[in-house]
Amino acid sequence: MSNDQTFVLICVVVHIENERQRLLFERTMESLLALETPTDIQASILVVDNASTFPVQDIVSPKTGALIEIVRRSANNIGAARSQGLRHALQKNCEWIAYVDSDVELAIEWLTILIRELQTAPMRDAVGIATVNRPPHEGDFSKALDFFLGFEHTHLGSTQMLQLRASFHEAITKRKVNHLATCAAVFHVKALEHAGGFDRDFSRVCEDLEMSYRLRKNGSLWLLSAPIALHRQDRNWQAWGRRMFRYGWGQIEVARRHHEHLKTRKVLPLLAGLWVAIAIVLYIFGPTAPFKLTLVGYLGFMMAPVVLRGISEGRMDTAFQACWIAFVTHCAYAAGMWAGLLRLRQNPPAIQPGD
Repeated sequence: MSNDQTFVLICVVVHIENERQRLLFERTMESLLALETPTDIQASILVVDNASTFPVQDIVSPKTGALIEIVRRSANNIGAARSQGLRHALQKNCEWIAYVDSDVELAIEWLTILIRELQTAPMRDAVGIATVNRPPHEGDFSKALDFFLGFEHTHLGSTQMLQLRASFHEAITKRKVNHLATCAAVFHVKALEHAGGFDRDFSRVCEDLEMSYRLRKNGSLWLLSAPIALHRQDRNWQAWGRRMFRYGWGQIEVARRHHEHLKTRKVLPLLAGLWVAIAIVLYIFGPTAPFKLTLVGYLGFMMAPVVLRGISEGRMDTAFQACWIAFVTHCAYAAGMWAGLLRLRQNPPAIQPGD
């Protein structure tokens, strides 16, 4: 990174269909406008209105006198929307682009810390960096979800859900990862351009996972333990289950593009998700007890660490809810993968002219 001023485009992709999403977007914008920007960083904000039914312009304008550019899209396509943000970053000669979802709130020092870490020696080859995103502790479901996400084996090893615990001796834990979630991450603009931008065929989910495969050829991806990005994505297990179904389907679509996806650690969660689906079928229709033991053994492997931690911390109510979230996660994930394998669900193209 040069000693000159660093230009960063903060791209917010928003799709608003109801009042709750509007309120979340307002909180996102408030956190972005409060971000610290050192003198060597010049940041601008681009809001990509991804076919919202609410008037995004009316939401943004009253909140600040600062110049915030808004681009309106007529089709809801997450991959194409992120690529549109990339084109704006290239036009403005930005070195970095920060993607932030419209249900995320960032700490005031978020951008400052990420840019500072990019300047350290271990990250000279970094093409992407992010901090852990976690649900806020608002309500029992959110607390249980946060508890559940602390166990990598239970949530299928997704980097998007991975939590890093800061060690006793250092303020920030750093880790190289294979995938960065675009809900709150900073990427090198030229590296994204060289990788070809985001794939428009991933119009709903897993556009970041597919991009990560191509982007890693240009450098490394890093995940930091702090500062935490609050992610208000789901309020109940039904919404979470629908999300996990889409993730399971997306994993299969990524594997169709990148066959090495099944040769990495991802093969274990994929097989585990299929296992729980088979185990449930065997439990219902299995003629003998050994078949039923398959499901019991799987559930024991998945939930025992959650229960033990709940006992040790005196949080059994939260632990039991986390076990239910784990069960829903694996069932929905497996169902999504089966839908992807059998092509029972198609990814809507939803691409507007000019994309």
